[in-house]
Amino acid sequence: TTNTSHSLPVIGVPLSSDKFPDALDALLSVARKPAGCPVAILGIGETGLKNAAIFTARVLSMGGDIVSQNIGKRLFRYLESSAKKEQTP
Repeated sequence: TTNTSHSLPVIGVPLSSDKFPDALDALLSVARKPAGCPVAILGIGETGLKNAAIFTARVLSMGGDIVSQNIGKRLFRYLESSAKKEQTP
């Protein structure tokens, strides 16, 4: 049975657990959805969480309203500061 009663996008981020520390079980459970239940997977664990947040902010920033513009500005500042942190020895 699939839930096609809504059209909201779903982003899955498989996380590890005590029983499955490599998150493989979580990845398979997110990836093996039936037809009609699309799920985007943007990575595993903490990296996946960050990628999902950045992806969501990019999508939300594409609108033309003031909220979208503010999200875009915040995302730009976040990515800029993250790049600076990566360059710092």
